[in-house]
Parts: sequence; C-alpha cells; structure tokens
Amino acid sequence: MIFSAIALFGIISLYNLPIELMPTIERGKISIITYVRGGMPSMEIEKRLAKLLEENLSDISHLKHILTVSKEGENTVVLEFEPEANMDYASLEVRERLAKIKDEFPREAERPVIFQFGYGEFPIIAVTLISNRYTPEDLRKLAEDFLKEKFLRIEGVARAEIVGGREEKIMIELDKRKLAAYNLSLQEILDIVGASNINLVGGKINQRGTKYLVRCLGEFKTIEDIRNLAIKVSEEGSLIRLKDIAEVKADFL
Repeated sequence: MIFSAIALFGIISLYNLPIELMPTIERGKISIITYVRGGMPSMEIEKRLAKLLEENLSDISHLKHILTVSKEGENTVVLEFEPEANMDYASLEVRERLAKIKDEFPREAERPVIFQFGYGEFPIIAVTLISNRYTPEDLRKLAEDFLKEKFLRIEGVARAEIVGGREEKIMIELDKRKLAAYNLSLQEILDIVGASNINLVGGKINQRGTKYLVRCLGEFKTIEDIRNLAIKVSEEGSLIRLKDIAEVKADFL
C-alpha cells in the first residue's frame, strides 16, 4: 500500500514537471555577429574586421577564450568567460568596446548583432524546401525573400540562416592588359565598386517646420548598373566604364 502511494506520487510529480526540449543552461558566452555587404571574401573580412575585433576584445575582464570565424559576407566572434564573470557587466563592456572602434569598421559592415546564449538558443528547427517544379535557385530566392523574414519576426528567434541551393553571384573578370593600359590596379577597382554599391544618409532638410531625411541611393539594381559603372576618365577625356576593362556576368555558385 505504501509502495503504491509512493509510485502514484512519483507519477503525479513526473507529469507536473516542466518539460523543455533543450533546458537553458548559461554558458557564459557572448556572440557578436557582423554582416558585411557586397559579398566581401572571408580573407578580406579577416584582415579588415576580425583582426580589429580580436585586438580590442581580447583583454576584456574575465575573458577565458575568444573564437573568430570569418566567411563570405559575415564575421562571428564568440567570447567565453570565466564562471565568476558577471555577464551583464561583460555584455556592457563588449558594447562599450565596439562603440569605440565602430568608425574603424569597413564601410560595408553592418552594425554588429550582440547576444548572450545558452543551450536553449542553439538551432533546434531545420526547414527543408523540396520541389519538382522549382529549381534550387528558385527555392533559395524564396527562402531569402520571404521565409527568412517571416522566421525572424517570431518572438525569441535570434537568427535564421539559409544553407544550400545555389546563390546568384555577380562575377567580375578583369583584363590585366587593359588594367595596365589604363594604369589601374585591382585594389582601385575593388574600392570603386565597393564605394558605389552603398546607400548613404545625406542629412536632414527643415522646410516649413517639416523635417525631411535626405538619402543618396547608390546600390546596384541590375547587372547593367555594374557594367556601366564609371571607373575613371582617360587622358584623351573619354569615360572608362567597368565593362571596358572587365567581363561582368551573373552566375550561380
């Protein structure tokens, strides 16, 4: 009788326990994700952004380990702290450090996304798109233009990443002989293309009590915009465009 009562109590207790798929366990970690426009290569991100972040974050109080991962268009820094670290203070210190060096970021870099995480914030849902009608390229575009935004609007979702499918890329193949003929370097072309593919805030205009925000829209809309990008004026006075020194084409990678 006593055994039955204990067993019954155990069953009742079991059904009243809260159930979590992945219980949240504080790991003492802070993740910093920085997205970079223009498909900047991983090696360039590592050189221009990752190194800067590591140098300025490596001596934060109670920091145990720092891990940096750079890939095309994105840089992630994971900071792991000692058990005695106050994570609220650590997060504040990270934000202060980033604020001091933000002007040294590449112009293509977005504002860093910072969050603390435990086991409960690791990816637990994977959505696979399969179709007999649409190509992998079509499915990826659907995910990028529609599904990703929908997932990010869900409360508690910190990040949604698209994997698979071939992504459309713009390939620029420079002609070395033409570069030499026009006295142009690869870095000059990279700088011009990068500076031209960006939207800038020009300031505010106050007109009759109404304030207007002025923006300079410079992002490429079509592949023809890229081909017709002005590079320099030749000694003869003619305008040299990107298509004059390079082949610009779209491809799926």
